[in-house]
Amino acid sequence: MSRMTEPLVPRRIFVFDHPRTVSQMFNKLFENHEELENIFHPFMGASMYGPERIQLTLKHCSVAEDAQEDLASNTHMERETYQVAAQRLTESIATAEKKGKTAFVKDHGLCLLKQQLFREKTPDSIYEKPASTSSGKMSNPTWIPDDLYTSFSPLILIRHPARVIPSFYRTQVDVFKLQTADEDFAIYTSFRWLRIIFDSYREFYSENDDLVHPCSSCSTINSTKEKPIWPLVIDAEDVVYSTQAIVSKLCDIWHIDSSGIQYSWNAIPREERPKDKIMCGFFDTLLSSTGVIQGNERDGKSLDIDEETVKWTAEFGEHVAADLRRFAIAAMPDYEYLRQFCLCA
Repeated sequence: MSRMTEPLVPRRIFVFDHPRTVSQMFNKLFENHEELENIFHPFMGASMYGPERIQLTLKHCSVAEDAQEDLASNTHMERETYQVAAQRLTESIATAEKKGKTAFVKDHGLCLLKQQLFREKTPDSIYEKPASTSSGKMSNPTWIPDDLYTSFSPLILIRHPARVIPSFYRTQVDVFKLQTADEDFAIYTSFRWLRIIFDSYREFYSENDDLVHPCSSCSTINSTKEKPIWPLVIDAEDVVYSTQAIVSKLCDIWHIDSSGIQYSWNAIPREERPKDKIMCGFFDTLLSSTGVIQGNERDGKSLDIDEETVKWTAEFGEHVAADLRRFAIAAMPDYEYLRQFCLCA
């Protein structure tokens, strides 16, 4: 990665998230901020619907194959390549900055990762840090151009696997129609891809500490520092249960006005909502909401996968529940690794 000569203030923001981490709601908070230009899922088309889409290299059931073909044809993005997506992202950021705005980009980490990593580092494999380049600097694991990749203020959004994985299964079953035995399901539920992105930025900032902007204070689970630990990491639990506290801290770090955040909005009437399967499946809760929706109680470190498995068995059956449990356990080391760097609300 090339080193930036001068940091941008505020720097471009990129939220790297995972499906079912309340990422759409998090994005909604910043959506109408006057200082920001929202760039939403720039690599979704290439990774999910284009000629290089992830599914083409993976084994899955025929029902999932038919569902994917149907989704790809209905989006009219069959020619959307990663190169096209990267060029459009570059142009969108340039347009935003000509208007005097800061780019606020949000996408699923797995959607912009180079696909050879899916083959080299399966979710069940022992984790190894991505290999460094011959220069000793960490290589860029994404399709984002190197100079652009290092120009972002990166944020990693995580959530406990025992919340993410059953939610993804429940939501996708009428959209992607994946079975838990399908390779796609293992890819979509792994936290490995966020960890790879985190480590690439961690290496970059360890060599370019002057690019980390100071803020008033930055408490993580393990320490309190004058500078934030970059890349930033936040947990969905804080987004939901300590919304204003964590968002205010991010605004401080990013040097944007916290008064521009929206904590409430109008629900979209059902008859006015998009009819496509993705929006109906993955955005239904957000479109129905008028603000942050909290559950009965906040999850803690004590969230027990075995206890959750009992609930999954009642909802999905014993076979699916056993697979969900296996994927949740496999994701825990990467989740716990990332969680130790989380900002405290």
